[in-house]
Amino acid sequence: MGLAISILGLASLAFGQATCQLGRVDTFTPFDVSDATTPYRSSNGVNTGWVPALYGPDLGAGSNSESAVAGGAAHLADGQAVAAGSNISGGPNGVTPLCADGSLPAAGVCADHSTPTIGVALISMSAGHRYYNSGTAQTTVQRLNTFLNQRNKYSFLDFLVTPADRVDFTGAPVDTTYTVNPQVTFVDCGEEARDLADDPTYVGWANNLDWNDSTTPSPWWVCANVRVPNYSVRQKSTQAVTAKQIQVVEMYETMGLGALYQTILPLSNLKGKACTAANIDGGSGPVIFACDTAYYLGQALRNLKAGFPNVQMAFLDSMYYQGYARTNVQGPPCDYEHAFGVKKVIEAQIAQTANGGAVQDTISGDLCYKAPCPNGEIPVVPYIDWGMYAWAQGTAVPNASGLTWAQGVGSGYCPARAVADFNTADGCLHESTTGTAPGTTQRPPNGQSKLSRQSWLFYKNNADTIDGDGLTAFFAPAP
Repeated sequence: MGLAISILGLASLAFGQATCQLGRVDTFTPFDVSDATTPYRSSNGVNTGWVPALYGPDLGAGSNSESAVAGGAAHLADGQAVAAGSNISGGPNGVTPLCADGSLPAAGVCADHSTPTIGVALISMSAGHRYYNSGTAQTTVQRLNTFLNQRNKYSFLDFLVTPADRVDFTGAPVDTTYTVNPQVTFVDCGEEARDLADDPTYVGWANNLDWNDSTTPSPWWVCANVRVPNYSVRQKSTQAVTAKQIQVVEMYETMGLGALYQTILPLSNLKGKACTAANIDGGSGPVIFACDTAYYLGQALRNLKAGFPNVQMAFLDSMYYQGYARTNVQGPPCDYEHAFGVKKVIEAQIAQTANGGAVQDTISGDLCYKAPCPNGEIPVVPYIDWGMYAWAQGTAVPNASGLTWAQGVGSGYCPARAVADFNTADGCLHESTTGTAPGTTQRPPNGQSKLSRQSWLFYKNNADTIDGDGLTAFFAPAP
């Protein structure tokens, strides 16, 4: 869920209603520590009709109350089976090491002489690319250690391969006994400043290309064909992970809306009603951020197989706190409400499967992952579920993982504050990699290490096959 800056200032609003607010700490309880009975109330106190914890992100270990929604228990069972390598009838084949050409090895040996691996790709714009490897573009095959030497410490890839560098939200060492399965290859697939919404008014894009455009060199193909070979499989320097080996995708995405930031609105403007076509980019309005999130994520998910033909699972991350940002981005409550857009997509897939494959949500669209599908089609998307939950209410209320976002000392917008979890140089838009101690670098806690920790916790917690998605492929037994 990377972030894109708009260089356009706030203008008078087309709908005469409040946009997302910036430069303040909001008053919302984090999504994953709210209860299942209190409806969510947005910026003006209007009951939106959304019940936060009916189905939400991780509550401690596992995928929490997925069984609380109709069809949720069956959906979770499918996810557990796929993650454990089992095929689903009419659907995903199960996560298991594949050869470079996408074929299954015979007795562990690939006919193309490649080393089989489970490819796991983060698809993200700048924020996610940064927490994976501090924003350094990787377009060539490299040994993993060489790759990591080009990044700051405490990136997510560093967490995976360097136990001594795994830290909690205070910077203390943690989880040093876990071993990541050597058959898994994590890769950074950041598309960097590419516009999910294809907004031609945003000056910052060199090419106003559409995520849904399958022609080269659209952002999708930049991601799929360039960003994947960024380090070698199991330190085999001659072999990069290939697009055909990617089976799991973690999507840390939002849309870059350019001029639409002037009129993007929170859920309270729906006054408790459901999203309609009027509430998405290009509609008659009001344009609601959570509705737009669900709309564009649905489109992006339907394009996953174009880049990664063997993708089996996709996990959707939520946006981090944007209340300190100086630039005109998705501040509270829209940063918080991004998780409702994610929730809408996941529930749309659950509902579609539970209702014989017929599309149930016209905003998210067709999300069929196993037969039957509409008109007898081949499943169009992988299995979808929650990824990491990155939002927390500034410094006031930690989320269930203990995460908070620090603004540092001082007052005013980000440039007036000391370095904390966000970069002062870009107006607190991106997470910091420099640490909290004055004059130091690469010292946790910082924004990068906090996002790395959240992603680590997601993969670790979901290795629990009892209440998680059974991602047992990601961790080998502790030494």
